[in-house]
Amino acid sequence: MDEVKTAAARIPSAAAKISDAWTKFEASMAEMGRAWEMLEAATDEANRLGRICQMAGAPADRYEVSNDVSVHLLQSMAGKLLWIATKDKIQHDPYSFGNTPATPAEVRERIDYSLNSLKVNAQRHTERALAVIQRDA
Repeated sequence: MDEVKTAAARIPSAAAKISDAWTKFEASMAEMGRAWEMLEAATDEANRLGRICQMAGAPADRYEVSNDVSVHLLQSMAGKLLWIATKDKIQHDPYSFGNTPATPAEVRERIDYSLNSLKVNAQRHTERALAVIQRDA
């Protein structure tokens, strides 16, 4: 009986701790939302610039692989960071990358690879576009 009475007496304190922790979690999610908006805006701008480099001087009927940073990749990697941070208690998209990458450094490596591809492709497209524009001028 004493154990039950003690547990019942401690419930309000335990519930208050959950409430406090949730308030902190909610605030961190709001901050993450603001950071995500900044990430999306920066990605949109980089992708817009990459498309300018890719499409300048290209024939209208010529299709090339888009020169951009995939928002889906960023979403999946953000989910992976959440999965890592919560030690697999909040699940990410398990169908994209499975259990790898498994560390924040590996996630960053995946993001950096995509960013480097954007830069290399933009340079290649720019060189081609400028050659076509100069030739047609």
